[in-house]
Amino acid sequence: MGISLTLTITRTDSSTNHLSHSTQLLVWPEKSPEEVIVVTITPDYPGSRHTGLVSGLKKFNWYFGSTLCFTTPGDGPRSSPILLQTHEDTPGPVRHLSFTAILDTSLRVSWAEPEDKNGIITGYVLWWEVPGVESGRVERTLSNSTLQHQLTGLTSTTLYTLQVAALTTAGRGVVTPSTISTGVPPELPGSPSNLVISNISPRTATLRFRPGSDGKTGISQWIVEGQVVKDDRKEDIWTVVYQKDNQPDADSVEIPDLSPFTKYRFRMRQANIVGSSNISAPSRLIQTLQDAPDSHPSNLTLLSATQTSLRFNWKPLPETEFNSSPETVGYRLRVWRTDGQGEDRTEDVEREGGTSETTVEGLNPFTQYQVQIQAYNSIGSGPWSHTVAALTAESEAVSSTRILLKWSPLPQAQKNGIILGYKVIYSEKDSEGPPSVQVAEGEGSVTLILSGLKKYTVYELQVLAYTRMGDGPQSGPLLLRTREDVPGPPVRMVFPEVRLSSVRVVWQPPTNPNGIILGYQISYCLDSRDPQRWTTVEVGSTARQFTVTGLSSEQAYVFRLTARTAVGWGEEQEALVVTTERRERPQPPRKLSVPQEGVESRHVRLHWVTGSSGSSPLRYFTLQAKELPNGDWNAHTADIPLKPFTSYKFRMLATNDVGDSVLSKETEAVTTLQDVPEEPPVILAVKPTTTTSVMVQWKKPNDTSINGVLTGYRLYYRELQVNVSTFVEAEVQATKNNTTSALITTKSTFKTVSSAALTEFELTQLKKFKRYQIVMTSYNIIGESPPSTPVEVSVGEAAPSVAPQSIKVSAVSPSTLEVTWDTPPLETQNGLIQGYKIHYWERDKQNQSEKVKVIFVPDTRVQLSNLTSYTPYLVTLTAFNTAGDGPPSDPRGARTMQSAPSAPSYLSFSEVTGGSVNVSWGAPLTPNGQLEGYRIIYQPTAPVQ
Repeated sequence: MGISLTLTITRTDSSTNHLSHSTQLLVWPEKSPEEVIVVTITPDYPGSRHTGLVSGLKKFNWYFGSTLCFTTPGDGPRSSPILLQTHEDTPGPVRHLSFTAILDTSLRVSWAEPEDKNGIITGYVLWWEVPGVESGRVERTLSNSTLQHQLTGLTSTTLYTLQVAALTTAGRGVVTPSTISTGVPPELPGSPSNLVISNISPRTATLRFRPGSDGKTGISQWIVEGQVVKDDRKEDIWTVVYQKDNQPDADSVEIPDLSPFTKYRFRMRQANIVGSSNISAPSRLIQTLQDAPDSHPSNLTLLSATQTSLRFNWKPLPETEFNSSPETVGYRLRVWRTDGQGEDRTEDVEREGGTSETTVEGLNPFTQYQVQIQAYNSIGSGPWSHTVAALTAESEAVSSTRILLKWSPLPQAQKNGIILGYKVIYSEKDSEGPPSVQVAEGEGSVTLILSGLKKYTVYELQVLAYTRMGDGPQSGPLLLRTREDVPGPPVRMVFPEVRLSSVRVVWQPPTNPNGIILGYQISYCLDSRDPQRWTTVEVGSTARQFTVTGLSSEQAYVFRLTARTAVGWGEEQEALVVTTERRERPQPPRKLSVPQEGVESRHVRLHWVTGSSGSSPLRYFTLQAKELPNGDWNAHTADIPLKPFTSYKFRMLATNDVGDSVLSKETEAVTTLQDVPEEPPVILAVKPTTTTSVMVQWKKPNDTSINGVLTGYRLYYRELQVNVSTFVEAEVQATKNNTTSALITTKSTFKTVSSAALTEFELTQLKKFKRYQIVMTSYNIIGESPPSTPVEVSVGEAAPSVAPQSIKVSAVSPSTLEVTWDTPPLETQNGLIQGYKIHYWERDKQNQSEKVKVIFVPDTRVQLSNLTSYTPYLVTLTAFNTAGDGPPSDPRGARTMQSAPSAPSYLSFSEVTGGSVNVSWGAPLTPNGQLEGYRIIYQPTAPVQ
């Protein structure tokens, strides 16, 4: 079933944007807008009217239809949808055909409506006959409400063929046949047997069988169940994979919709009007043939971009969707320029080791590309994925620690003011910490060099413009990797096995590889420091240990270990080892302490005395710290990140090539010093309270960011200048680390709130009809936090401070209340009253029934309509001006008038005799007032003789 739509396409420069384009026809069910069917139509110019056919729709159903044009950069807007209905057709078969009350000369046949009506059912046709006796055929046409019929005048112990079909205006539907013997009730059929599988393809197989007994009536359905068997012999549950109806003499079925390259076994049942047979024995195990993949990899994502390459990753297909042997599956990327220039490129990626990323090289700098991905196997290719847009970089890494970032200035229409500069927000990719920010002042700044970056690290970079009013939106993220450099030294270099003539050296890769490690170099010599006597060995990048032989006994040797990247050899790690077998673990450090003069807010200086080395050089010390009162011991081999104003205990162990010492004694508890707060309070609201004052409300900073004892807050406020350029030249004091758009200036006035418990403060004696900018800081005895995000407020008007007066509510009709009021006193209006908000609701049902009506001045009267009859309502009023809403009034109430009640909720009759009847009824669901009584009206339905 299809819908044919004719659409008109007008070729104008503005609509096609100078690109050849095609058209998409979109159709979706009226009640399921997400189930969109898309048909692509290639226009045959120069004609402007084109027809598209959408097939596969449901019969006699309502659909919306729309069209859009699309070009390589993307889709255009949709046309307005049109509501359409598919044509009526003949109906499907009736359901649940059954026989009851089977006697010698009569029986009753019953059925249910077709599942696929395909239109409006107008009736049913029923006919029956003795097979082979044409003159005995009887036919009945029945109404659309009839779902059973009594057959009479039948011959005893005779087999009859009976058929039922539904009717629509399009004609007779699919016939549902059955057989029945009079005087012989049907019974359950026997189960099929001798199942044989043949004609196996990727998605179908033929199942042949020997039918079981029919149960003295016709077989109405053959039911096939399938079971998937995995390679590990695990078996899925049995599920119905196919049903064949109304072919009672069948001895084979073709099973559709199987999954390619999948192991199955099948079993089946047969059913008649009584029910279903027992299940058959299962068939032999078969495997469907291979086929091309049905789906594409998902989540195609751009990982990084350089000037000439793009790196992508994706979520691979699950093996259940390969449709073939796993070793034949791979992935293919298709890449083309968005502007249509150049040729399409494809890049094949073999699926070795579960590969799910690749780099496309040889692209043009600062060019947008479109990318798709598909899976393929030895049979063919699967569908292409959705398109992903990716932009090669104009920016680039200029060294291992520096990136040159470039951007285009904002178009004039998007500036919304004078651009004061740009902010570059950058962080390591997937980093959970806050990003870093650098500011490029001035509208003409369109490049910035970021320095001090980590070597061979992917960074995510974004740029935004800012004005006096605040920050604009951030650009889309750009991913760039700094260049490779020589690596840092390998770490954890130890000698776990030392003999008189050999040692085994073990290490871990550098903490800072600064690139891809290509190999390691081990150098050693006697501790004579003679450069001519060094012996050097190189090993591969995966090596983590090496055994050196041929050494002299009881001698001290110097070992050096270094790693290499493509840039060169890196920093060396050096260690001393003695070829002796008299080694033991070291003694723990002694007299571990923290002198008070070594205590700072985030650092402490520890002193200790080294214990015995155990005849093996000490390699390193491990310090353990415990945050009091309830923290766990955490081990550190580098700097410990301590928190300000926090108590700690410390302990230490030493390590040589044999192993670790026992732990030292704990230090006494030591408390780090306070530091400036890290976070400002968050300004929640700034509300005018009078024409010269505002109330500032805020939320306290997190306790973990106070870094000591919070003393209070400071509110900085200043009048905003009308001349923006003067403001820019005189007042902006940008700092590299400031990420807010409003900075504390020399013209700011501040108020100190000396109580850390307060969360609001009123700024008074402000100038009328001026605009102010407010920021806040938190402070302790060490200093102030960074400033909060700025808030601007206009002074001169405040919200009314008193509700409307003399409020009266009265009933006008069963569905209407009238509300009248007086304006608030003049001295409490705080500006020009613009109007009033009337909130009203049914008493005791405020959450379910509250509504709001807005009335503008000069009205002080309103009628609330469409209310429920004889129902109590409550009403409150607020006045508002440009500064906001005033306080609400106390609720006033009134009840709507009565109206006629609804009908009694039910009506029943009992004790019916020749001359009387007892009538019962229920009260109305909506009485709409006080019920006074009931009126019973009755009359005969036909003339009384």
